[in-house]
Amino acid sequence: MERSKATDPLPIAAGAAAVGGLIAFLGVYLNWFTVTAGGVQAEVRGTEDWTGLVAVVAGLAALIGGAAAMLIKDGPVGKLGAALAGVGGVFAAAMAIVALLRLDAIAQDVAGGPADGGWATGLWISLIGGLVAMIGGWQAQRAEAGT
Repeated sequence: MERSKATDPLPIAAGAAAVGGLIAFLGVYLNWFTVTAGGVQAEVRGTEDWTGLVAVVAGLAALIGGAAAMLIKDGPVGKLGAALAGVGGVFAAAMAIVALLRLDAIAQDVAGGPADGGWATGLWISLIGGLVAMIGGWQAQRAEAGT
């Protein structure tokens, strides 16, 4: 069955997944944490912890998968791209949540001793980007399966 370009939901969903992946990826390079030790406060990027490094890879996967599903709609590439975007979004969001749960451990690792940790804006940006990529990938898979 031929898709109508005017009503085709696949490019919109796949585009949302790609944008969500890009947002999750870029969010990691912003400040994810605030670390306070000995009265000194420092901002720490997501790349300083393994959770941020996994989120970088996951965001790139969502970006590439969403772009592939958007540009190559038919055949296995579109299906695999949508799946990759969804999985990348899941991992990006999951790593942001894991980082939230590990704030104090991350702060102590960064400070090299007792420290308090807090979240910063980049962590939430990566979480939102991961969720957008996850939902976009899921919707793109549904649109692909509907053909």
